[in-house]
Amino acid sequence: MQLNLTNIHYSYAGSPREVLHGVTLSLPTGWTGVVGDNGCGKSTLARVATGELRPTSGSVGPTGLVAAYCEQDSERPPAALLDFAAAWDRDAVRLRDALGIGDDWAWRFDELSSGQQKRLQVAVALWSRPDVLVLDEPTNHLDAPTRKAVLLALRSFSGVGILISHDRDLLDALVERCVSFGGGEVLVRPGNYSHTFEQRQRESAAAADAQARARREERRLAAER
Repeated sequence: MQLNLTNIHYSYAGSPREVLHGVTLSLPTGWTGVVGDNGCGKSTLARVATGELRPTSGSVGPTGLVAAYCEQDSERPPAALLDFAAAWDRDAVRLRDALGIGDDWAWRFDELSSGQQKRLQVAVALWSRPDVLVLDEPTNHLDAPTRKAVLLALRSFSGVGILISHDRDLLDALVERCVSFGGGEVLVRPGNYSHTFEQRQRESAAAADAQARARREERRLAAER
């Protein structure tokens, strides 16, 4: 299974600036990290990938895939929360145990802490067994033991996973490739966050070195005139 985004453009209503400009990506089964500065378009890309946003132009396919988006705001209950609350199938029980979710949590979602709400969001997203799953900062407000539990739960997902996160440990432990926003470009590099960060550093150093050589050559040619 593979999710394909082809020549995606997106701009918000009333804004002259395109958030996404000609983005083309092929995302296979497994976890892909999405990294970049705040406001660069990571969440917009994720919502386009799941069909929550329709691109201004371009296409997302194949059609017919079931997608789920686990958003960054922990206070918004997931759509299938009450279905999960009433479910006692093997997956529901396993996720409750793995993430330390109390049997009554779903029924009193508004009373929970941010970390407890986030655990429920992640559990419901995994329980729905989507083909495409996007998680936006899933380890916000979680302590170290719970972050580890979330990691183990996410490893059980067998579809196309898209992880937006600033949690380097989670990215290093989970993702197989990274989509990087920077300099107006969106690039896919193989490897976890540390691997792709080192590659970006090498690319930046090589580009800076090439520019320095070009300037030296310009000065040499100017001196010979």
